[in-house]
Amino acid sequence: MAQGFLVGLSPTDQWLRLLSTIDNLAEDTSDASIACRQIGPVRFLAEIEDGEEVFSERRSILFKRLHVVRFLDKKRNTLVYLVYSDKLIEGSPKNAISTVPIMPWLQESGTRNQE
Repeated sequence: MAQGFLVGLSPTDQWLRLLSTIDNLAEDTSDASIACRQIGPVRFLAEIEDGEEVFSERRSILFKRLHVVRFLDKKRNTLVYLVYSDKLIEGSPKNAISTVPIMPWLQESGTRNQE
């Protein structure tokens, strides 16, 4: 677990999924995007395991799920987030990646946090 960053995931359109489920009027293609930003000093509350699942959401009644997993690139001091669907759509998995370089954070006193 970590603090000091924000992860944004798109889409989470419940209405589109509701239509798809009820009447098959729209298809959830499992397209997703992810954006991550450091918003404060980063603190690790526990050891980060590479490939650790940090979010999962059902995208269809029977099979499809959307997953977000996290990796830590220690050499480059960077968190890496990957979003993917566990169902192949038209022969290709849908996925996206975002990285968060962990930077020293400027505190209110004007000094840099060296955590």
